[in-house]
Amino acid sequence: MDPVIDPLADRLHALAARSFLEQPVPGLAVGVVRDGALAWTGSFGFADRGAGRPIGPDTLFRIASITKSFTATAILQLRDDGRLRLDDPLVGHLPEARAITNPFGPIEEVTIRRLLTHSAGMPIGGVPGGDPWQSDDLSEDRLLAALGRLTLPGRVDSGWRYSNLGYELLGAVVSRLSGEPYARYLERAILEPAGLCSTTFEPTGSLAERIATGYGPGRFADDVAVSPPYDPATIQPDGGLWSSVEDLARWLTLHSRTADDDRRGEDGRLLDGRTLREMQRPAVIANDDWTYAQGFGWGTIRLSGASWLGHTGSLNGYRAIVRFRPAERLGVIALVNGSIRPNTLAHEIATIVLEAHRAAAPEVPASPPAAVPDGWRELLGIYREDDYGFGLRFEARGGKLVLVNEDDPTDRATLVPSGTGSGDVDPDALTFTMVDGDSAGEPVTFLRNAAGRIAAVNVSGTPLFRLAYVER
Repeated sequence: MDPVIDPLADRLHALAARSFLEQPVPGLAVGVVRDGALAWTGSFGFADRGAGRPIGPDTLFRIASITKSFTATAILQLRDDGRLRLDDPLVGHLPEARAITNPFGPIEEVTIRRLLTHSAGMPIGGVPGGDPWQSDDLSEDRLLAALGRLTLPGRVDSGWRYSNLGYELLGAVVSRLSGEPYARYLERAILEPAGLCSTTFEPTGSLAERIATGYGPGRFADDVAVSPPYDPATIQPDGGLWSSVEDLARWLTLHSRTADDDRRGEDGRLLDGRTLREMQRPAVIANDDWTYAQGFGWGTIRLSGASWLGHTGSLNGYRAIVRFRPAERLGVIALVNGSIRPNTLAHEIATIVLEAHRAAAPEVPASPPAAVPDGWRELLGIYREDDYGFGLRFEARGGKLVLVNEDDPTDRATLVPSGTGSGDVDPDALTFTMVDGDSAGEPVTFLRNAAGRIAAVNVSGTPLFRLAYVER
């Protein structure tokens, strides 16, 4: 039972049913995630019209470009393991990329980071082939051998240029650094530890019995044709995965565990919380009205004044979308085995559930707050540049030392003693590091006067003087 989503069930079902009936698609599966659980699902139509097999929350759909969030996760795992740096040139890991022609500058300007954010000047499709009637999609070995046919159409950092090819090359980096095929790395390092048992590149056995058949456009008739098959080996890193509403709910939940004490390897966590925040942070503005920005594998879109992370997918008879907000641990999933995007439905549901979530009564703590470590008491208080200038408050909240901007209390950062893990407490420390907020990584040093009392603090090179003391 979910006290926020359950009262919305009838409304969500009616909205999804109306969307399904208005759009000529064979089947639709929808889900809402809240607080780490799949709080509501809706299933409409058929996974296979010929067999009369209905859609369910465990039905497998091609999720197409949502696969890019898995590839970005793999790259960040390798970065955190020390196997690469995000600003490494692509050619440092794939020497074959030296064959690419970059008319705007050296090929070393194409970096891992720029490929992740679609700002490397890559084309949307693959390496141009000789037959315009054939797809440019190639398997990894053939792709690398064909890079000499590629000329970059855009200058790096000149703007957002969505590129499937860029993520194909990132997949090749994963293969090269891990020493195993990309698909095997994903299975071993991501799908298996995350418990994503219904997410795969090639459904076999019982999974094959649960796949939704893809269908082409149904603009003029109900009996739409089955879409042609697609070779997953040619699109693995940028769009090759199958998944279900149930598994994608788990995926969004794992990517919502962004706290400092969320550590890789715990309960299926694939990246530290700090790395997830880095992955999700908007890096490249994608359009003129600033409603979409690109991070690493995830994009941020503005819906009714609220920011939602997510990705869409489109491939041969399948359309998919996921949206989520890690702070509230909310998510929306919509999957279709047809050729019409369910984006409008997903966005309507997202707006409804966020409004209900925000209107719900907050959870009241059942236990008293943690005691303030004795060594912190003399650090707490207000510090300013002068009597009327910029000011900061230092507070002890929830067992953490917190910096708060007096002008904007929503601008805050958690402090940890420098050189320690994010969960450590050192009551004797005077030098700290901000571990979140806009200034994450910046130093904070408290200063004693001649009498031995805390009299000032230096924040990122700027001294502020204490105006109030907290007595012991």
